[in-house]
Amino acid sequence: MAAQFLLESTTIGLLGGVIGAALGVVVVVAVSAVKDWTPVLDGRLAVGAPVVGAMVGLLAGVYPSLRASRMEPVEALRAPS
Repeated sequence: MAAQFLLESTTIGLLGGVIGAALGVVVVVAVSAVKDWTPVLDGRLAVGAPVVGAMVGLLAGVYPSLRASRMEPVEALRAPS
């Protein structure tokens, strides 16, 4: 059960990294076009951002996933939020 929670948190982190990298590239290109500059992008950063996002998501999900996997589903529904 913990693997499901870890997969979810990793996927959310990965998607955040992809969206953030894409948005960063779009902003750099847009500002460069408006200012008549030549956009300079490092491809390693665009590729590395989703990887870092996935790692952060994985690390952020470790404790909650371990805690949730030890809990009975009925107990989780009764627990105050």
